[in-house]
Amino acid sequence: MDSKPSGALRRLGRRLDRQLDRPLPPPPAFLRRGPFRDGVFTSPLHEPRTAVVLGRWLGAALLICFLTGLTSRLLQDRPHWPTTWLPSRPVNGYRITQGLHVISGTAAIPLTGAKLWTVHPRLFAWPPARTVPHALERLGIAVLVAAVLLALFTGLPNTLQWCPWPFPFRQTHFWPAWPATGGLLLHLAAKAPLIDRHWRGERAPAVAGRRGFLVAVGAAVGAVTLTTAGQTAPWLRAVDLLAPRRPGPGPGGLPVSRTAAQARTVTVPADWRLVVDGPRLFRLTLAELPELPQCEAELTIACVEGWSVSARWGGVRVTDLPSGG
Repeated sequence: MDSKPSGALRRLGRRLDRQLDRPLPPPPAFLRRGPFRDGVFTSPLHEPRTAVVLGRWLGAALLICFLTGLTSRLLQDRPHWPTTWLPSRPVNGYRITQGLHVISGTAAIPLTGAKLWTVHPRLFAWPPARTVPHALERLGIAVLVAAVLLALFTGLPNTLQWCPWPFPFRQTHFWPAWPATGGLLLHLAAKAPLIDRHWRGERAPAVAGRRGFLVAVGAAVGAVTLTTAGQTAPWLRAVDLLAPRRPGPGPGGLPVSRTAAQARTVTVPADWRLVVDGPRLFRLTLAELPELPQCEAELTIACVEGWSVSARWGGVRVTDLPSGG
């Protein structure tokens, strides 16, 4: 059986290509106002070399943020399919992955701003769409930018435990990451020739201020990272000036987000019970818990908000709970 397309199909394909490549009607000239005016963007830094360098940094930050966020999602909400392949060691693994998630996401904010500033004259290119494929490409970039901004600017307030929006945070933060990452990969594929030319270091025209601008962006990213990463990395806690959580001031060296009165744990109801549901249902009162074998261990607590700390914990191990009663 001949798998080659028939002559009619080939002719249809060529006709479709010609239709797609046909220039779209130009928009009315009176719409060319404000940022659409010719020559309105005068900075020489709106050029490919600067955009490629910033794109490398931003792409690395976003991919790290996506992979570590996906790891966090799998660990918190294990799907129905088997997840025995998820590693349980090292015990501080979540401290590392979630710390990287918040750190890379924070670093991506100034990188996104610098990248958008570098390429934003293209958003006002004239005509706005030359052909149908060009219009689709611009629509894809709009979706990519919107998804990245939504993911970043819902994640940042969450590190402060501030959620001013009426919609649920976790779903709104998680699902835009997929079109953002997919759009990023498609954008990299479309721009691969341009990226390759600058990646291999082909001679690019000298642009005044390029090096200074990139150094300033790198310094801003480094400053933001150093002054916030201390909530996860103990060796940076001396400079965590902007960290929303500072482990250490609270009892036991743990950060305090609310008082006992705010958490409504000042008094324990007299009828409080610990109920363990399963094949052998049993209940324990508060007075019975101290009578069980007690143990202490040095364990790490890591929060989705990015902070983590090691502390000494005491209590009853699950393996020491009664088997029934």
